[in-house]
Amino acid sequence: MCVGIALPDATLNTFAYDADLVRRQAEDSLGLAKFINDEQNVLLETDSGGATQVAYTLEPAGYGDLISQRRGGDTSWHHYDSIGSTDRLSDVNQNQLASYVRTAFGVPKATTGSHPNRLRFGGRHGYRWEPDTQQYDLRRRRVVPGRGGFLSVDPLGGGYIYAHNAPIMLVDPSGLAACKRNETYERKDGVATRIHDVLEWIRKLPEVGEIVGDIIPQCTGWEDTYVKVKKCPLTCPNGCADKWDEEERKTVKQFGHGTGSFEIGYGKLAKLLKKLKLPRVVRELISRLTIPVEVYARGSYSESTRTYHNPCTNVDTKTTTTEQRLDGNMTTKKAKPPLQPWVGVEITAYFGGQRRTSSESQNPTGGAYGSVELTVRAFGQSYHYKSPTFYYP
Repeated sequence: MCVGIALPDATLNTFAYDADLVRRQAEDSLGLAKFINDEQNVLLETDSGGATQVAYTLEPAGYGDLISQRRGGDTSWHHYDSIGSTDRLSDVNQNQLASYVRTAFGVPKATTGSHPNRLRFGGRHGYRWEPDTQQYDLRRRRVVPGRGGFLSVDPLGGGYIYAHNAPIMLVDPSGLAACKRNETYERKDGVATRIHDVLEWIRKLPEVGEIVGDIIPQCTGWEDTYVKVKKCPLTCPNGCADKWDEEERKTVKQFGHGTGSFEIGYGKLAKLLKKLKLPRVVRELISRLTIPVEVYARGSYSESTRTYHNPCTNVDTKTTTTEQRLDGNMTTKKAKPPLQPWVGVEITAYFGGQRRTSSESQNPTGGAYGSVELTVRAFGQSYHYKSPTFYYP
């Protein structure tokens, strides 16, 4: 897909996107750039001939977490403020190459240096500055800093507002959901619960499966706790008085919310409808409906290290245990069938599980469970089905 922006001087900026709406090419007054991505993150920029112009070094995170960029053999390191906007660039000798001053919504106020860097406001998260349009590209939408909001409306119903009008507290790397910037969570992104993990659990339910459509993740939140238990005097067989037990426990709690839709007449749910013994006319009516759904998830990841010190033997014994828990549900959002109030459909899927590992055992323990409920109301009658609870190792 190709998109063009006509400027007042009659010049045209063009942008090309793939089927997942990830930008693959951009052309403006500074030339043409092609992007090589790892999902939502740009790894390389090339010219029209495929020669690498910029290589980016990033941490393994869903959006950005940019560390440095390399141009023509020279590396520039990014330094950020509290929300991840580039404050300045430095070279390998710690010499300052450029600095940036802007308003809370990204309006440039002062810039030093002539570095061609475009990752400025929100640079850590991959916000890209477009000098011709004086806008920032945030993947799915563009921010107009002078306006303090997005150029286009939120497809999820959030209007034009950027970061809930709290740009010094929130960021929006996807252009669809404002979230807090939390470094600890991003470092644990591989083990903490994410909305994408939630969808995988839903798809495992035998009577849901492929009916789940395109769920668009919205804001996730988290809560970090750290506990260190102080030394505790214990006793040991030969009377030593200074044996102690110490424990360090770290916990990340997260919640997520997503919205999406699916067509009820396809996939495994169509077979599930037969179990309701619906009249044929009702089956035909609801098979044409598109059902909006919401997904909620709660989860936590904890890591505990216990140290046992025995002065009688002068030996410390450490045991590390990790545990991940996940539970949530998927429900119909606001079903609006064309024949309402004569026909209505409600579906609810529950799921949950936990996984536990220990340094004392190589085999993880735990499992998952889930169930599905379906209710159809038609012409004054109600039809209900609840599946048995499914268990997985």
